[in-house]
Amino acid sequence: MTISVGANENLKDASQSLVSEHGRDADGESIANCTVGQSAFNVFFYMFAAVQLPYAVAQGGWLWGTSILLVCSVISTHSGWVLTDLCVRKKVYTWKDVAFVSSGRKGKYFVECLQIFAIFFTSMVQTLGGYIPWQQAFPESPICAWQWMLINAVPYFIFLQIPSFSGSSPMKIATFITLVGTIWRVAMYVGAFLAWGAYPYRCYGGQDLTTIFNGAANLMGSFGVKVVIPEMIREMKKPDDFHKSWAISQGLVVPLYIGISLWGFALFGTFIDGSNLFNNFKNNAIMEVYFISQLVTGYMPLCYGQILFFLKLELHYGVLPTDWFTVSNPETNRFPKVPPAVFRLLWRGGMLAIWLFLGEMLIGLSVFLIFSMISAVTAAAFSFYLPYVFAWSSFGSEFSIARKVMYSLFIVVSIALSGIGVYAAGSQMSSMGSAELFAFEATCSSGSFFVGEFKSKNYPGTGGGYSSAKGNGTFHDTFYYATCGGDGVGGNINCGQACYGACCWSDDNHSSISCPPSVEC
Repeated sequence: MTISVGANENLKDASQSLVSEHGRDADGESIANCTVGQSAFNVFFYMFAAVQLPYAVAQGGWLWGTSILLVCSVISTHSGWVLTDLCVRKKVYTWKDVAFVSSGRKGKYFVECLQIFAIFFTSMVQTLGGYIPWQQAFPESPICAWQWMLINAVPYFIFLQIPSFSGSSPMKIATFITLVGTIWRVAMYVGAFLAWGAYPYRCYGGQDLTTIFNGAANLMGSFGVKVVIPEMIREMKKPDDFHKSWAISQGLVVPLYIGISLWGFALFGTFIDGSNLFNNFKNNAIMEVYFISQLVTGYMPLCYGQILFFLKLELHYGVLPTDWFTVSNPETNRFPKVPPAVFRLLWRGGMLAIWLFLGEMLIGLSVFLIFSMISAVTAAAFSFYLPYVFAWSSFGSEFSIARKVMYSLFIVVSIALSGIGVYAAGSQMSSMGSAELFAFEATCSSGSFFVGEFKSKNYPGTGGGYSSAKGNGTFHDTFYYATCGGDGVGGNINCGQACYGACCWSDDNHSSISCPPSVEC
């Protein structure tokens, strides 16, 4: 028996092609157990894992950064409604089936390949960036970034064993842990903003077309949740209820996106760290406790895309997410003698090993620039223009002229931002000094640099971003001078994002920091 997509009688001749392994029922055993609350949490956590928003706004500046943030918020939120409506009305619950009923077999194959590409390389980037929270938690440790990446793979592997999006016990436990971590993170942002305030020396200008375009790509990636939305709808008890889940999640996450982005940019200017906003703060005892807690609470948001990726193969072979050590469907499970939990262990562990190898190989490249480039291709498609393209193809005869004009505008804007984002990220990446394979030495301590104080075993200095002091080794005479120029203009914006790697070294041992007035990154 195959796994039915759903009520295919409404699809007439298309029904034969829509029988696939990605339906809502597997041999009569429903996997649709997700509630409105659980799915709302899933969407919220997936999106709020993005911590590069203030950096992206800073790359665009007040005018362009804020404008692109607001445009992305509007288009992404609305396209979520459009995609949900399309899935529910057509009763299709995977991207490839959405594409098939909208544009035929070629569209189905294209979207399936694009989705696999998106999840595979996003997962690789997430594995690559796994060293950052560990270096933040233990900045004085002699362990290098590439070694932390290996250590991070152990708890990451455990979270990757969560079977699916719906209400299994592991998912409920992970959701609770993530909820605590997310609330804590917002409290830490707000608390640090209020307690320490703004850097006394900061600037907001210096952006160019490359940085603006890169910021746009990064912002688009922050709204990239819709790469898994059809499959989340598939696991709903009542698919139409996903409209409520989407409303709840966007009502929370979009105001937080806008508030934290603009507040962070106002406080730190172009010095906002691209890998993690917490690097702009001081590393006191309260921060250290939070960083250590993140080693547990921060994993779940990284796993949603991977869960979808793993389910593609597992459902294809009849390995059900509701089974653990016994097989409930021996007639359709192609590996009935292998306990499903063991199958998941081997399959998911093998993919993590591949992502780990690629992450180690590309560690010399910027995590946030790789993220920007991938997002410019994939998030732009799934979260921005594809919902409109497919909805138009399916229901275009019902559209008014005003709706067609609006959809056309959203599609054109999204594709334009996608193209320029790829160009900008590639241009910035090619100019990086550490852009080489297996650059272990050049990236040893790249994730633990706290601009708010910039002092640790590897980066001794005097004061930090919160210091008003001037003189050799101070924030003013190093970071500020190189980034903003002596009078706050005429510096190099790239130094504000990666001064300690791209612009400012005084000696080969990294024993002190010095940024000359005129630098070429």
